Amino acid sequence: MALEQMTSALGVKNAKHLLQRATFGPTKAEIDDFAAKTPAQALSDLFQTQTEPTRPASWNWYEVYAPGGTSFPRLTLVTRWWLGVMLKSGANIREKLVWLLHVHFTTQKAAVSEATLLHQQNVLFRKLAYDGPLNVKDLTKKICLDNAMMRFLNGNQNTKARPQENFARELLELYTVGRGRNVVQTDPGDYKVFKQTDIEQTTLLMTGFKVNEKFDNLDPDTGLPRAELRNHRQHNNDSKQFSNYFNNTTITPDATLFDTDGNPTEGSMRKEVDDLIEMLFQNTETAMHMCRRIYRFFCHYNITDDIDNNIIADLAQTYKDNNFNLQPVIENLLGSKHFYDSANGSTNDDNYGVLIKSPLDLVLSAFRFLGVTQESQFDDFENNLDQLRSDLKNAGIDIYEPLDVAGYPAYHQDPIYNRAWISSTLLANRYDLVQEFIGTAMDMNDYGVTFDVINFFETTISVPSDINVLLDELITYLLPAEISTERRGYFRSVLNEDFPDANWTTEWNNRTSTSSQVDAQLRKLLNAMMQSPEYQLF
Repeated sequence: MALEQMTSALGVKNAKHLLQRATFGPTKAEIDDFAAKTPAQALSDLFQTQTEPTRPASWNWYEVYAPGGTSFPRLTLVTRWWLGVMLKSGANIREKLVWLLHVHFTTQKAAVSEATLLHQQNVLFRKLAYDGPLNVKDLTKKICLDNAMMRFLNGNQNTKARPQENFARELLELYTVGRGRNVVQTDPGDYKVFKQTDIEQTTLLMTGFKVNEKFDNLDPDTGLPRAELRNHRQHNNDSKQFSNYFNNTTITPDATLFDTDGNPTEGSMRKEVDDLIEMLFQNTETAMHMCRRIYRFFCHYNITDDIDNNIIADLAQTYKDNNFNLQPVIENLLGSKHFYDSANGSTNDDNYGVLIKSPLDLVLSAFRFLGVTQESQFDDFENNLDQLRSDLKNAGIDIYEPLDVAGYPAYHQDPIYNRAWISSTLLANRYDLVQEFIGTAMDMNDYGVTFDVINFFETTISVPSDINVLLDELITYLLPAEISTERRGYFRSVLNEDFPDANWTTEWNNRTSTSSQVDAQLRKLLNAMMQSPEYQLF
């Protein structure tokens, strides 16, 4: 069943919903701008190509391969560089897609332990974030030979004499065909979408590569270094026979690419990798697995039989019809009535406020809504980002260091999914993220920003002297859905206690740029709203 597209203007509620899911948080002005657009127009804007972020000039170590202890401080530099790119990304979907690709093709910085490789993989992801000549099938071929992935899943240790299955297993189970849906395994060697023998054959096919330590083996499509031939004797050059799940396909090395002595070459080995990925992407489960991932990432964690059989299947068909490009799939989903809960006249808002924000979404959306997105607003941008990186780790997301090879549990762990972001300890630390930014006074906060709360209300709220307008606009633009009269009353009391509305009007109209009382009241209100249960959702 094809997803019916929404053709009317978004309006504020739907614009907010789209921008919160597709970016790292909108400003009020961006929501107002997108409210007048149709979903198709909005998505066209979101997919506008941006200038590629450059690496800092201070990274004078970048051209030298240096794994291990020397690289550990540099790994942190890569993480905080990416945080800065996310913070400045604006009303554009690119960084959210780069994050999605990292979530899907996860790596751990401690295992990679080489900062240049980690950054090069990030660059690879952003080259595939938009519709273009390259696609996720191409990306998967390149991930097989990505230097960071080689180190992460021990591909550089996989030889003919000592096969190492780590990468082969994750290639099938996580990156392509997946684990299936509602699969009950009855045979230890049969995973219902692939078999243990498929892992073994994939392992043999991937033998004989190593990390390109000189960074001189460049991929002609991306210009990025890729893995190279270790030694032709360490590659298994036999034919590889796959199971019935892959139509009993046999992948045979191409003898026309052998050297003059009949030995495998890097070219013949890469051709085997290409043939492997072509085979995996012919399996319908590969498209279904990726589209389930996209649906849970952007829309809703719960995929019912009906959603799987209709919506996911439709997205998978779009994916295949468009040569495994992400953009048409995401446009199909985020432009649909289903995404906005308006299909068949439904007004139940089932897709609004149902996902718990990751700590990353939580804090970056707060920064962006409150207008803090530029380096000049920080006391020491690089060190301030390092404080943010540390606080995000305490709140449950250690960027580039997920718990295991499957990645961050909130994106894959059935049945809890996004609920993995919340525990008693993590919740307290989430609240601290907001508290540390907003603060309680006009002093510089823990992130090196002097947040001018009075100026924010002067420039963001249409009539800040009117307590009802102020509350209504904050609730509309900050919270994912309407709230009860009782909850609104609570937020009103936070700002104005039990005084009449006119009391707030007087206080606001008599304010100065250093009005400590008005400043404190507004910070108290923002803290209450941004630490509320409602604000944890989007």
